[in-house]
Amino acid sequence: MNKYRDFFNAYVAGYDTESAWIWRKHEHTIRVADNCRVLAEDLQFNAYNAELAELIGLFHDIGRFEQWRVYQSYSDDKTIDHADLGVKIIKENGILAEHPDYELILKAIYNHNKFKIDAKITDDRELTFCKLIRDADKLDIIREFVSGDLKLPQDGETYSIKALNEIAKHKLLNRKAHVDSVDVSLTALALFNDIYFDYTRRCIREEFLLEKIVELYIESDPAQTNLFRQLERFIKEQY
Repeated sequence: MNKYRDFFNAYVAGYDTESAWIWRKHEHTIRVADNCRVLAEDLQFNAYNAELAELIGLFHDIGRFEQWRVYQSYSDDKTIDHADLGVKIIKENGILAEHPDYELILKAIYNHNKFKIDAKITDDRELTFCKLIRDADKLDIIREFVSGDLKLPQDGETYSIKALNEIAKHKLLNRKAHVDSVDVSLTALALFNDIYFDYTRRCIREEFLLEKIVELYIESDPAQTNLFRQLERFIKEQY
């Protein structure tokens, strides 16, 4: 695994590592790779599959660095899908080409940020790795939100009934349908509706991540306290 981490660090060094935006994604990537390893161990993967999970985490956001260089933005909706770009970079550079699970790695990376996992993926092993990277990624994103990286709504802004219903019904928000709407600020809550594994749910419960995020929303817009408490109750039905 060390050789892959060395390659990743060398790749990132080709970008402006003095930029806080670049370094932020570097650190996020390392944490997600670690999350993948811990989650794989919790699922009692063998040594090979645990390393494979970590490897997927290490390369899941490889497209972010080029995305920032070209667009100075991490908004997939307004620039380019960073997972698609990551798969393209891996293919063009021959990264991991000799790995026995090369195609599985590409599928997991491609699907890690999509609204839903591609329905054409029916193999149980492939599905498991696609779900694992989505959980590992979301867990770190949620923790980042709690640490202050949450785009909060402005006082008095109203949300669409459609977006609120999607969250209440345990669904994700399709950002493309809400890209120019205040509804985008609800994304953090919707993330809790797309969790697959007990380990991730335990982290969410034991770290009180949902409760902490709800408090941030309420502090930002006290007039919406009842709304956010109700959404919190709906989301907790899954936990």
